[in-house]
Amino acid sequence: MKEISRRSFLKGGLAAVAAMGVTVACGPQIPPAESHPAGEKEKETTGASAETLAPDAAAGKSVEFETLLYDEAEASKEEETDVVVVGIGVAGTTAAAGAADKGCKVIALDRASGFAGTNNVNTTGAWHIESSEQLKYDGYLTKQEAFEHIMAGTNYQCNARLVRNMLEVSGRAIDIVINSGMPMIYPFAMGATDWLSRGGHVYMVDGLERVPYLEKIFEVRPDVELRWNTQVTNLLREGDAIVGVLTEDKDGNTVKIRAKSVIVCTGGFLQNKEMVAKYYGGAELVPQDSIYNDGEGIQLLQNAGAQMGKNFSISMNEMGAANFKATPTFSWAPGRGTNATFYFPNFGLMLVNRAGDRFMDERRMCEATMYSGEQALRESTYYTIVDQAFMDRISTTPVIDFLGEGAKANMGMALLAGFEGVVLDNIYDDFEEAVSQNWAYKADTIEELAEHFNMPNLVKTVETYNAACDSGVDDQMYTPKEYLIPVKTGPFYMIEYNVGAWLTLGGIKTDGNLAALTSDGKTIPNLYVCGADADLWSTPYYQGGSGLGFCYASGLLAGESAAANAGK
Repeated sequence: MKEISRRSFLKGGLAAVAAMGVTVACGPQIPPAESHPAGEKEKETTGASAETLAPDAAAGKSVEFETLLYDEAEASKEEETDVVVVGIGVAGTTAAAGAADKGCKVIALDRASGFAGTNNVNTTGAWHIESSEQLKYDGYLTKQEAFEHIMAGTNYQCNARLVRNMLEVSGRAIDIVINSGMPMIYPFAMGATDWLSRGGHVYMVDGLERVPYLEKIFEVRPDVELRWNTQVTNLLREGDAIVGVLTEDKDGNTVKIRAKSVIVCTGGFLQNKEMVAKYYGGAELVPQDSIYNDGEGIQLLQNAGAQMGKNFSISMNEMGAANFKATPTFSWAPGRGTNATFYFPNFGLMLVNRAGDRFMDERRMCEATMYSGEQALRESTYYTIVDQAFMDRISTTPVIDFLGEGAKANMGMALLAGFEGVVLDNIYDDFEEAVSQNWAYKADTIEELAEHFNMPNLVKTVETYNAACDSGVDDQMYTPKEYLIPVKTGPFYMIEYNVGAWLTLGGIKTDGNLAALTSDGKTIPNLYVCGADADLWSTPYYQGGSGLGFCYASGLLAGESAAANAGK
């Protein structure tokens, strides 16, 4: 058996990301600033304030994308191809490659100026089944095991035919990336037996370093033409069938492309405030993805008659916290120049809502951080409160000492290694920075905090919580005593958080081969959807790494389905 040492695993995992442990890569991380193309750097590295979003998303509105009759659409140029892929992110990459491998001529389109502007360079790692690397080892995760795990674990919420078909191509999807030479590490190669590690494929390079490998995927597939800086303004139809797209490049040139199949995969709608509020119960989400994930693809599909699915969830960021007012707006791992108060939810501290009431078992935020989004989403804005005794300890004691065994297991070896030896000796400076940005406050009394944040129930909540800390029994949320940290010694410190997310999980309904469906369950001829634009996941998010893994797999499945539809 092939061996990977623990030292090399940790080194590689930390270089790439906080590896598999924190539920591996459910979505993109923000790459180094230099990985962004000119004109995108500022917008994509901030990721949170409305001013940095794509214009229509920043305005908090959706755009109407009328579906036009092909013959009535006007353009300066007309072309024909077998398959058009709208979006060259994670799903678009495997969709285009998959269709080309079946013999199709493919035109792939994206608003970004290159791979560095897509989520391809921002992701961490993915959960896959029966890849070429997995098959080298005994006891590899099988399709049947994965299918039964996903379906039973989600109480059969997901489209069973679709899940089965995605798992069928899952290994071949990630092999497209592996075969490019992309440096990756594999936790299953170390003999790990947990579900996350058994499917784990983790990048060892970040940002711009990935671009040559992504380009190589298409260098060996000359039948794929990549067109950057290009927006699809309309889907084109003849009768009920979609027969192409109308595009416009950055110079205003329009092209009408007739295609036998069209695949839409533009990355979901995390950057669209209006759509987030609509599908997530009025919540706000701090976006941690590409500025182009603003729902335009889904709106194109809806205006062609496609029906939204019913499952909507998120992959929450690893620290369990973000804030629109902060700069940067979120943290996913230590040592990235982010505010250290973002780490606090990992320590089991009391969490309260805007009324000052506790709303969850704080252990859950520590031991299943990325899966805690549903509780936090219900509040949209939430807070933690600590006392001077805690601040004195956290500023002088290694962070690792504040993590319970469950929290350590949640993080896994790579992210955990990132905390080893770390002392938050600058925590007071970071707190003052949060105060200056108006998302934290210090007070001598709990009453003063309650008044400042207009929390009518805070004083009583803290009294009840401290009593639970004294007795070791929490009758309110049943949080175990090891996660009960008293708030008694003034002054007191309160920090405001918003929910940070890697991507929206939920989109257009499809059949088992990713053909877009209408409200009455009929397929829209020639139209396919995959990645975060499709209804692939459950509520809540279940299997770590499936955020990215299902994007890759659904892309390949859509590409091959579109190729078959095109007669290949």
